[in-house]
Amino acid sequence: MIKIMKTKAILDFSQDEFLQTNKALVFDEEIIKICDFNKALSEYKNAQIIDKSEYILSPVLCNLHSHLEFCLSKLYYGDFAKWLESIIKNREAINKDLLSKEINRQIEILMQSGVGYLGEISSFGANLEILSNSKIKSIIFHEILGANDETLKNNIKSFEERFSRFSNLNNHISLHSPYSICDKTYEYALNFAKKNDLLISTHFLESAYEKEYLQGKSNALSNYLARFNPSLITKDFLSGFDDLRAIFTHCNYVDDFSIFKSHHIITTCPKSNRFLGSRAIRLKNLLANDLNLSIGTDGLSSNNSLNMFDELRAFIFTHNEFELNELAYIIYKAACFDNSHLFLNGLKPLSNGAKADFILLDDFGYDKDNVLAQIILRTNKIKNMYLDGKEII
Repeated sequence: MIKIMKTKAILDFSQDEFLQTNKALVFDEEIIKICDFNKALSEYKNAQIIDKSEYILSPVLCNLHSHLEFCLSKLYYGDFAKWLESIIKNREAINKDLLSKEINRQIEILMQSGVGYLGEISSFGANLEILSNSKIKSIIFHEILGANDETLKNNIKSFEERFSRFSNLNNHISLHSPYSICDKTYEYALNFAKKNDLLISTHFLESAYEKEYLQGKSNALSNYLARFNPSLITKDFLSGFDDLRAIFTHCNYVDDFSIFKSHHIITTCPKSNRFLGSRAIRLKNLLANDLNLSIGTDGLSSNNSLNMFDELRAFIFTHNEFELNELAYIIYKAACFDNSHLFLNGLKPLSNGAKADFILLDDFGYDKDNVLAQIILRTNKIKNMYLDGKEII
């Protein structure tokens, strides 16, 4: 059945005037059009009317990098090398029943904070059944790593089993990081992505330790990794991604983002990076190179909240090189518009024919130049969420 939703305003970032006031959204499972309310009434006489005229309508938020499997982990913060050691030390001591309950709880927190689209890393498959039954729309990046030839064979077997376990999931691949792979792992992952036309996600230059390690310098990370008998990758890591739809997460120690291709996506997780002792991403250089910015929460293994508005607020506090309202526009658009095409078969959110996926937010009564800052600073929970035209929150 066609529905007409009357709103106070619609945030449509495909328009220069992104704040479309006194507009109605016409939809069923998909977006039909955005237009004046009276025009919608005259054109769709038998439509169901939904009055949300006190709220602002926005595309759902996209959290492109999360690790739900580690949401029970008790780890070391403040130093990346010590944190990594604590991850590996504690990964076998997780209660699977408690983990499942906590993953479900964290998905609810994500959705209550507006996240309808989730990019989720699957390291060992504990999140797969839950996400296959969840209302949240997820892209699963099945992770593969292997620092030497000996471990790679078993890791490929585990990866391929996870990848094929749930055919209803949107399955893609994650190559863990340059410091946790050897040449054969690298070649396997890139070839798998090319052969199957997949998105590929990878962690890249998350810490100063990693950058030094890849330069052949000795430090706390290299000393710890030595116990795994690693084979340093000999390939030019970035070159293999040139023709791939690739998502690079963190990139805190990239100084010049011209090393990436225009179709690459850069995901930053400001709270996680601060908690693990890393610097903030060089955002001005990233934007100057016309790259798509994405924002993720990472996991509770390196965060204290998966609420997306907490993450956006942290972004504001860690990037005072921007004027507040300018930054609010950049990051809110990045969160709800710039990468949603990954979940919408290439379409823009709220465009004609796209899935009717959107949220409703409190209106704080501010003009266009301040409305996004107010939404970010004041919102903890959304009012409603619609996915495929159905109200789920």
